[in-house]
Amino acid sequence: HEDILLSGEIFMLGKGIHHSENHFPFLTFQNLPKRLNYALNYPRLALKYKPFLKAYYRRAEASGFGAAGFKLMLSQLKFLPGFVAFFKKEDIKPIVLTRRDVAGLALSVLLARTTGTYHLEKEYKNIERQKIQIAQEVLLERLDDARDCNQRLEVLCKKFDSCLSVDYDDFYDWDNIIGKICDYLGVKFARVGQALEKINTTRQYENIIANYSEVKALLEKEGYQI
Repeated sequence: HEDILLSGEIFMLGKGIHHSENHFPFLTFQNLPKRLNYALNYPRLALKYKPFLKAYYRRAEASGFGAAGFKLMLSQLKFLPGFVAFFKKEDIKPIVLTRRDVAGLALSVLLARTTGTYHLEKEYKNIERQKIQIAQEVLLERLDDARDCNQRLEVLCKKFDSCLSVDYDDFYDWDNIIGKICDYLGVKFARVGQALEKINTTRQYENIIANYSEVKALLEKEGYQI
């Protein structure tokens, strides 16, 4: 969208984000786990994220964008103390992405972490994928995580005076949800293409999961359908 600057996951510790020129300047300690690197960067993040974001939005406005944003993960919020009050003060409008399909969320996370592939660019959507085995105890843990994630996002959204909650499945009606997002951000509607493709659908699970019957039975026992 020509009126929106979308800068990817700017508080991600690592490289390869969209619009990397807007990436937060982390201090990276080689050969240390990511979690420890985040912890060592906490004082820097806590002190600098507010002026960093103010400068980001000033640059976007000066460049003529009607709206600007970035991807922020739940796991990163603990490194941004006071972010709710700051977002409200600066009129930063949150868009919260949820997934009502708890079983689908749990399976997608498991499959992505096992294969290392979270999304596919559209031209690679027919790539051959190896079947994987899913342990029951691991799936139950991921179901708990998925439920907890949705609850935390719901609570988070209620903390803001204005918050747009978008479900993963809303993107099947692409133009409609893009229209709602444009209205929320106060920019004109424009048709935009999808850069990424969903890779784990209900029809594909049987071809992806080696112990599909076992997984299906467990999910049905927990009250979920796939």
